Amino acid sequence: MVKDRMNHYYTLLLESLQDAYIGIDGSQKYTLSPPSFPYMYFKQIGGGGSIETLSGTEDGIELAIEIRLYSKKSDVRNMANTAREWAVGEGFHIDYFSPEDNISDISINQFILRISKTDV
Repeated sequence: MVKDRMNHYYTLLLESLQDAYIGIDGSQKYTLSPPSFPYMYFKQIGGGGSIETLSGTEDGIELAIEIRLYSKKSDVRNMANTAREWAVGEGFHIDYFSPEDNISDISINQFILRISKTDV
Protein backbone atom coordinates (compact mmCIF):
# COMPACT_ATOMS: atom_id res chain seq x y z
CA MET A 1 0.00 0.00 0.00
CA VAL A 2 1.23 3.47 -0.92
CA LYS A 3 1.40 6.09 1.84
CA ASP A 4 -0.61 9.30 1.57
CA ARG A 5 2.13 11.92 1.48
CA MET A 6 0.11 15.10 0.94
CA ASN A 7 0.94 16.50 4.40
CA HIS A 8 4.60 15.64 3.81
CA TYR A 9 4.71 17.54 0.50
CA TYR A 10 2.76 20.47 1.96
CA THR A 11 5.20 20.77 4.88
CA LEU A 12 8.29 20.52 2.65
CA LEU A 13 7.05 23.21 0.26
CA LEU A 14 5.91 25.57 3.04
CA GLU A 15 9.30 25.24 4.77
CA SER A 16 11.09 25.91 1.47
CA LEU A 17 9.01 29.05 0.90
CA GLN A 18 9.49 30.19 4.52
CA ASP A 19 13.26 29.99 4.03
CA ALA A 20 12.98 32.44 1.14
CA TYR A 21 9.98 34.63 2.10
CA ILE A 22 9.68 35.88 5.65
CA GLY A 23 6.19 35.70 7.07
CA ILE A 24 4.64 33.39 4.49
CA ASP A 25 1.96 31.12 5.87
CA GLY A 26 -0.13 28.40 4.29
CA SER A 27 -2.97 25.96 4.62
CA GLN A 28 -4.61 22.98 3.01
CA LYS A 29 -8.02 24.36 3.96
CA TYR A 30 -9.64 26.80 1.53
CA THR A 31 -10.84 30.21 2.69
CA LEU A 32 -12.45 32.94 0.57
CA SER A 33 -9.58 35.30 1.33
CA PRO A 34 -6.12 34.50 2.68
CA PRO A 35 -5.86 35.42 6.38
CA SER A 36 -2.39 36.92 5.85
CA PHE A 37 0.09 37.77 3.11
CA PRO A 38 2.14 36.23 1.64
CA TYR A 39 0.14 33.00 1.66
CA MET A 40 0.09 29.53 0.07
CA TYR A 41 -2.99 27.36 -0.46
CA PHE A 42 -2.15 23.71 -1.22
CA LYS A 43 -4.70 21.08 -2.25
CA GLN A 44 -4.98 17.76 -4.00
CA ILE A 45 -6.96 18.15 -7.23
CA GLY A 46 -6.77 14.63 -8.57
CA GLY A 47 -4.80 11.50 -8.51
CA GLY A 48 -7.10 8.77 -7.34
CA GLY A 49 -5.77 6.32 -9.89
CA SER A 50 -3.49 3.70 -8.41
CA ILE A 51 -0.77 1.76 -10.16
CA GLU A 52 -0.97 -1.94 -9.38
CA THR A 53 1.64 -4.68 -9.52
CA LEU A 54 1.03 -7.95 -11.35
CA SER A 55 0.03 -9.53 -8.04
CA GLY A 56 -2.72 -6.91 -7.57
CA THR A 57 -1.07 -4.83 -4.84
CA GLU A 58 -0.88 -1.05 -5.04
CA ASP A 59 2.55 0.15 -6.14
CA GLY A 60 1.96 3.86 -6.70
CA ILE A 61 -0.62 6.59 -7.21
CA GLU A 62 -1.08 9.32 -9.79
CA LEU A 63 -0.98 12.52 -7.71
CA ALA A 64 -2.08 16.01 -8.82
CA ILE A 65 -1.76 19.13 -6.65
CA GLU A 66 -2.78 22.77 -7.05
CA ILE A 67 -0.75 25.47 -5.33
CA ARG A 68 -2.10 29.02 -5.10
CA LEU A 69 0.26 31.75 -3.97
CA TYR A 70 -0.96 35.16 -2.81
CA SER A 71 0.93 38.36 -2.08
CA LYS A 72 0.23 42.07 -1.73
CA LYS A 73 3.65 42.70 -3.32
CA SER A 74 4.89 42.00 -6.81
CA ASP A 75 7.03 39.08 -5.58
CA VAL A 76 4.36 36.44 -6.26
CA ARG A 77 6.09 35.30 -9.48
CA ASN A 78 9.35 34.82 -7.55
CA MET A 79 7.42 32.79 -4.98
CA ALA A 80 5.95 30.70 -7.79
CA ASN A 81 9.42 30.11 -9.25
CA THR A 82 10.64 28.93 -5.82
CA ALA A 83 7.66 26.55 -5.62
CA ARG A 84 8.34 25.33 -9.17
CA GLU A 85 12.00 24.63 -8.36
CA TRP A 86 10.93 22.70 -5.26
CA ALA A 87 8.35 20.69 -7.25
CA VAL A 88 10.82 19.73 -9.97
CA GLY A 89 13.34 18.73 -7.30
CA GLU A 90 10.69 16.43 -5.77
CA GLY A 91 10.04 14.79 -9.15
CA PHE A 92 6.82 16.61 -10.04
CA HIS A 93 5.86 17.64 -13.56
CA ILE A 94 4.64 21.23 -13.97
CA ASP A 95 1.22 21.07 -15.66
CA TYR A 96 0.18 24.72 -15.24
CA PHE A 97 2.15 27.83 -14.27
CA SER A 98 0.39 31.17 -14.61
CA PRO A 99 -0.53 34.39 -12.82
CA GLU A 100 -4.21 34.79 -12.07
CA ASP A 101 -6.21 38.02 -11.98
CA ASN A 102 -7.90 38.67 -8.66
CA ILE A 103 -11.11 40.37 -9.72
CA SER A 104 -12.47 40.94 -6.20
CA ASP A 105 -9.30 42.75 -5.00
CA ILE A 106 -6.75 43.96 -7.52
CA SER A 107 -4.24 44.70 -4.75
CA ILE A 108 -3.76 40.95 -4.25
CA ASN A 109 -1.38 39.24 -6.64
CA GLN A 110 -2.09 35.56 -7.26
CA PHE A 111 -0.19 32.79 -9.04
CA ILE A 112 -1.36 29.23 -9.69
CA LEU A 113 0.73 26.10 -10.17
CA ARG A 114 -0.61 22.65 -10.92
CA ILE A 115 1.82 19.80 -10.50
CA SER A 116 1.61 16.04 -10.90
CA LYS A 117 3.65 12.87 -10.53
CA THR A 118 3.49 9.17 -9.95
CA ASP A 119 4.09 8.82 -6.23
CA VAL A 120 5.41 5.52 -4.96
